[in-house]
Amino acid sequence: MGPSFRVHAGATLLLGVVLLAASALTLLPGPSVLGDGKAALAALAVPLLPLLAAAVLRGVYAGVGAGYDRRLQWLALRSLPHAVWAFLAVLVAAGAALAFSSTLGGGGLSPREPEGGRYFATDHGDRRKRVEISREEYEALRKYDQRTMFAIPALLCTGATVVVLVAGRLRQPAPPGGDTGGPA
Repeated sequence: MGPSFRVHAGATLLLGVVLLAASALTLLPGPSVLGDGKAALAALAVPLLPLLAAAVLRGVYAGVGAGYDRRLQWLALRSLPHAVWAFLAVLVAAGAALAFSSTLGGGGLSPREPEGGRYFATDHGDRRKRVEISREEYEALRKYDQRTMFAIPALLCTGATVVVLVAGRLRQPAPPGGDTGGPA
């Protein structure tokens, strides 16, 4: 696998871990450590969008080069070291758990911007009715939203890492003798 694939996979993996950590910070008691989270997400979106776009392009290019042979893609995926598999599986499980846990809370409410020192939420169960809530409820709803807001891009980064690693394996030249280095 070429160095550009390793750097790209490492960058998407690192960004995924940072996003997952930001999502996990919403589990801490008290007000959100990240404030409203919009500034943090905007800062992380700057590298996120180009990395994801490049991963999609590399995946398409590698798929075209392999003739969209799913068997070769599966063999390339299976040829990754077990430690990489385990780490990616832990990231996917943690990201899915964080995203799922955010859907359990909130009771069908989503926070709205405060107005005049009062806090409001949209009740999705009652035809999107606006309801007034306490500050504590508002902070809890914001944390649920932030958890999802960071967990889903973390899962996308993990998926992009897998795509880049598979593309790197598929673009790797075959060693002399015809052995692909993958499982038989």
